[in-house]
Amino acid sequence: MRDYAQFYEKVCGVKKSRPRQRQLILFSLDDMPPVTADRDEFGGAPRVIRIPDPVGVRELAAAMNVKFYEVIRDLMAFEVFATAESKLDFAIASRVCAQHDIVARPII
Repeated sequence: MRDYAQFYEKVCGVKKSRPRQRQLILFSLDDMPPVTADRDEFGGAPRVIRIPDPVGVRELAAAMNVKFYEVIRDLMAFEVFATAESKLDFAIASRVCAQHDIVARPII
């Protein structure tokens, strides 16, 4: 690099400046405050959705207004392995809804 800078200075007559080094900003998740906001702190009630008894994963995700892979991730945490087209019973679907602070009611 030094040889190139000297060559550039002789040929062009201008001293080449060093390229800017990028600053790496590091932060720790421990430094960030925890997120503790619940719906009840703001005076609102939790969301209530109505779902049929055998509900599909995509239908449940659409009713909850989340992506279907987030529902699948929650199901895997409950050791239930399902695809986007799988049908869930109401008990499992209500547990997934509870993870997102949503109350599920069955359609009768």
